[in-house]
Amino acid sequence: PLEHPHGLSMLHRSGYLLRRSKHRLLRTEGARCRTRVVQLFPSWGEHAGIAVFGVGVLNALILLCGFGVTWRSTLKRYELDCRAQSLKSELERTDRQLEVLFGPLHAITHATHVGWRSFLADHKAASSAEGEQMVEERIRKRPKDVEATHFRELIVRTLQPLNRRAMELILQNTHLIDGEFPECLYRLYSHVIEMDSLLERWERRDFTEMFPATLYPREVNTWAGHEFEVLRQKQTDLMAQLYGSEAKLFRQLRQRREFNE
Repeated sequence: PLEHPHGLSMLHRSGYLLRRSKHRLLRTEGARCRTRVVQLFPSWGEHAGIAVFGVGVLNALILLCGFGVTWRSTLKRYELDCRAQSLKSELERTDRQLEVLFGPLHAITHATHVGWRSFLADHKAASSAEGEQMVEERIRKRPKDVEATHFRELIVRTLQPLNRRAMELILQNTHLIDGEFPECLYRLYSHVIEMDSLLERWERRDFTEMFPATLYPREVNTWAGHEFEVLRQKQTDLMAQLYGSEAKLFRQLRQRREFNE
């Protein structure tokens, strides 16, 4: 290759000149662009710094707004998750109350009530306070009569085992009872204990006492039935809040099944 006086080859020199021409062309184009902006916006040269600052402030506001929306959305999601978790915990406790305590207790108290009414009907006594009092008087006066024998069989085989089971359920699951402990449950304990003692006397053919000092508290039946219905309604409401339309369908199916039964 030909040598340039300054020590550069002709090829390198031509490349150098080409790059310089490109740089000049770019500077010229940039100057033309700035000239056009100045022509369109005569005050651009004076207020360019303010415009740049305004754009920066606008970008910062957009960024802050985006952060605020994201934070708000995250907070709302957290609140919804906390509420859903609380509802699930409450629903689990309600299910537990119905399954372990109030479902069986309601069934037991209903069965004892039906059994006692059936006994009164078999012995032609009205299912009222007067009719029960008449039956009790006859049993006390004639403890070895057929009516008294049927009464003892009902107590030994049906009523007392069920009442004992109800007492055990309550004793084992007192933590599932909401609110104050009902007074009628204390009387149920006394009734079951006294009746167990009475059964031992009947085994020895001692019929001097046919009824315990503490009679069966009917309030237990009312309390168990009321709590059962309240918890079922609560269960339905919680499911509606958690699962929406699926819970509504479940409720309709349950009501239809109850109607058919």
